[in-house]
Amino acid sequence: MNKLALFGTVAAVVACSANNTVPYADAGSDAAGEGGGNTYAQTGQVVDFNTNKGVAGVTVTAGTVTATTDATGKYTLNMPKNTAYSMMLTAPNYLKLIEQEWQLTGNADRGKTSFVDVATEQTLQNALSSYNATLAVFSLQVKKRGACASVDGATITMANQGAAIIKYFKGGFPSNTATSILEAELPSAVIYNVTPGTPVQITVTHPTCKQVAFPVADPDIPTILYTGNVTTEGGAAASFTRLYVE
Repeated sequence: MNKLALFGTVAAVVACSANNTVPYADAGSDAAGEGGGNTYAQTGQVVDFNTNKGVAGVTVTAGTVTATTDATGKYTLNMPKNTAYSMMLTAPNYLKLIEQEWQLTGNADRGKTSFVDVATEQTLQNALSSYNATLAVFSLQVKKRGACASVDGATITMANQGAAIIKYFKGGFPSNTATSILEAELPSAVIYNVTPGTPVQITVTHPTCKQVAFPVADPDIPTILYTGNVTTEGGAAASFTRLYVE
């Protein structure tokens, strides 16, 4: 797949395996064991989407805790136990990334998080018809777990959708013809022109599987417990949420 095809994630954040990074992707690796004291350690690396090289000087914020990536893009956050937070990445000339809220139940290594520069983000916007840059955009990934064999055929609806537009992905791009989620697509869908601050409440309807209620631990990083809360902002920012069916 060429790089332009990967641009189809459009202001999207996507969870993927440690060997497969996508725009705004948080690629989780195996979680570490429990830490001591009153904190758990979250480690990871921020890499440039175009070069896959570490990005130095990125501010990584989680609640009241802040870290700055080193010369290789790596960071460590020592998070208070029993505390939910949303991780945000900011750096000059990059699009702000806002992750959905989670809580650590042990030490966790999130692996690589791909970071998209502002120039690339302008290209991505062209794939979305009637895109309004002053409004919020977020993408989502529907992940299977348990006995669910595939996410194919799942559809999503958003509470309080208003004038927001939902696009499913097909062939690495938001599609004007796709009517449901395809297993191979990362992300599964993007929702844009969302009023900033609107609570993100997504319902997944699947032919044979059922949506898993939050809070839920990701099977790929079991020491991360997602609460289901998502923050959206207008302007040069993108949010992301994961949902599960089983």
